[in-house]
Parts: sequence; C-alpha cells; structure tokens
Amino acid sequence: MTEALDHVEQSLVHARQLMTHLSETHDYPIDSLMACVLALATLAHGVGMPLDTLLEGITHAYDDINTSKKDILQ
Repeated sequence: MTEALDHVEQSLVHARQLMTHLSETHDYPIDSLMACVLALATLAHGVGMPLDTLLEGITHAYDDINTSKKDILQ
C-alpha cells in the first residue's frame, strides 16, 4: 500500500471513530452535523485555509462518498 493510500485508510478509520462518538454524544444527527461544521470552520480558520479551499475539499469528499466502492458508510 502506498503512503497516500495508507493515509486515506487511516483517515477513514478516524472518520468512522468520530461518527461513532458523535452518534453516542448527540441525540439528533443535525446536532452532530452542526458540531462538525463549527469544528471544521474553526480548524480551517486556525490553519489559515481559505474558505474556497475548504469548500472544494468538502465537495470532493461528498462526491467521493457518492461514487466510491469503499466508502465511509461501510
């Protein structure tokens, strides 16, 4: 496995762990989503990421979930 694929795989593992945590700590999915939006905005701002770059990354991730054979929801 290449370094890039290993990084993607680890990111998926961590994303699943985060989603499990969110489902255990929030009564409603919208509350989990709002917590993630605030966290992402804060992180992106903190590292100096331009908003358009953040939105582009979110768009690609969203599209990848729709087209991937091995997605985060498995």
